[in-house]
Amino acid sequence: MKKIIILNKPKGCRLANQLWNYISIYAYSLEIGARCVNFCFYENKKDQITGVRSYDNYYKYFNIPNHKIISLIVNLNTIINRLSQKLRPLNRYVKYIKNKNKIICSGEEMAFYLEPTKNNSIINNKTTKIYFDGWMFRNPKGIEKYRREIIKYFAPKEKFIKKIESKINKLKSKYNHIVGVHIRKGDYKVFLGGKLYFDDREINKILQEYLKEFNKDKDKTCFLACSDEKINMDKFPGLNIIKNNGNMIEDLFILAKTDIIIGSDSTFGAFASYYGDVPFVVFQKPKMDWEYYKDKKYYFENKHNTLTFY
Repeated sequence: MKKIIILNKPKGCRLANQLWNYISIYAYSLEIGARCVNFCFYENKKDQITGVRSYDNYYKYFNIPNHKIISLIVNLNTIINRLSQKLRPLNRYVKYIKNKNKIICSGEEMAFYLEPTKNNSIINNKTTKIYFDGWMFRNPKGIEKYRREIIKYFAPKEKFIKKIESKINKLKSKYNHIVGVHIRKGDYKVFLGGKLYFDDREINKILQEYLKEFNKDKDKTCFLACSDEKINMDKFPGLNIIKNNGNMIEDLFILAKTDIIIGSDSTFGAFASYYGDVPFVVFQKPKMDWEYYKDKKYYFENKHNTLTFY
């Protein structure tokens, strides 16, 4: 069987960015009947304040089939990287492959579209192994065509599913309408000059507007907030709002279980929208484009989501 091998991605490329890349290449592998292997499904992030690098093997959160050996290789690579940045065995392997084979690179500024979205003559389908390097591979037609397979392939592990379903079922027994709220603070305070950052006061205003614009009963509506930082609940008077105190996987997939997602301009909220097939409303300044969302019932490519590069 033909094999597609994902080799490398920029340092700091976090979970949702990697998932958009991974599902696009996986859809391509299904289209051409190939096996997809990803050697870079892990986090390698440097703290901008302390300078300390953190590593996290993303395979441990998912039930991706036939990837135990790959996961062990990723674990070994991250352990060695913790000990010495100079060794970096996976990087050395990538350089070796690049010297011996033709690698397909996505670039950094523009999406590289794959079949069935677009035919790319640069990809030689006659070879037994196709190597991909980069994080900007996209496949909008492919992820639609193979949605069922993707949802199954990228399902989180059962222990996370149980926690997510338990929490969401309790909320649905109490409220008629559940709104997922994704709030990214942290690096957004400085990223792009802070233009994508929203404080709690601004977010409260948006949520209050949502109730009015969509004619929702505030007593029957619950806002389930997922954030990378603490949320001051006192800034949301009159709203039924709770914070999901889970890890990033629980946040991502519980957002996918809500009726609609409102949140920061990011790939995180966008992926939750795709996985759950629910609308995604993006925070905007100085005002929200509510009319744009009035007819949206399911996942769609949001023109106001500037960072996903659909």
